[in-house]
Amino acid sequence: PEANFNIHANTTSISGATLNSFNVYPSPANESFTIENGFGKNSYVEIYNVLGQTVKRIPSDNTNSISVNCSTWKNGYYVCRLYKDGKAEKTVKVVVAH
Repeated sequence: PEANFNIHANTTSISGATLNSFNVYPSPANESFTIENGFGKNSYVEIYNVLGQTVKRIPSDNTNSISVNCSTWKNGYYVCRLYKDGKAEKTVKVVVAH
């Protein structure tokens, strides 16, 4: 007896190791800090102070990295929250110390 097999394979790849990543550095920050956001379009980052007030909102512009000038901010803790399609995905703390 003879057997024939047909194998079909579908492959999927992810371009770039930063897909779905969210990093904020350095902490403590002095003059500025960097936000790396691999969530793509329909994402944005909001930064809050310890009182829960929005300090800055950064919409996605299809770049994976953005520098945030914090030179005029008060020293203290801040929260960077990533939103994708209006839903909070990740939260990272950053310290500003001049």
